[in-house]
Amino acid sequence: MAKKDTQAQAAKANGSVKKLRKIMRDIRIAMLTTVARDGRLNSRPMMTSDVEFDGNLWFIASTTSALAQEITGNPNVNVIYASPEDDRYISASGTASFMHDQAKLKELWSGKHKAWLPEGKKDPHLALLRVDVQHAECWDDSAESVQFVRPEAQPTMAGAEDGTGAGAQG
Repeated sequence: MAKKDTQAQAAKANGSVKKLRKIMRDIRIAMLTTVARDGRLNSRPMMTSDVEFDGNLWFIASTTSALAQEITGNPNVNVIYASPEDDRYISASGTASFMHDQAKLKELWSGKHKAWLPEGKKDPHLALLRVDVQHAECWDDSAESVQFVRPEAQPTMAGAEDGTGAGAQG
């Protein structure tokens, strides 16, 4: 039964990913919201890198920015895509992390990034910002909204690893 549930969740998630991918493809600028150290929510426009959505979102950002400081302090983020003229909206929440991968940066770089990052891809402070989407919802002019929930790893019982039932905390 658990295997069938997992397969059903995977199939549903795959359909959701396809729908989200289709909507995101045409909305290049997203609003990325982070949490400041004092708890304020800060949003800023970010250009989504040209990658097919697979459960992760990719951006390019400076590691010396306020954005980087906020993500280092609290990696929980929300990303909003909106196209009011087409009645299409997406809200995606997850965790963000910076990655230093020059080959991937070169692959994802577009001339359009230069407007936001004037020193270009040779800027030593540039990094990839990956958002591992945990939950997303989208709304469009169809009759129903679509939800994507990243399949979680199966929970294990505390102490199962050592057979004592005591768990890692003792």
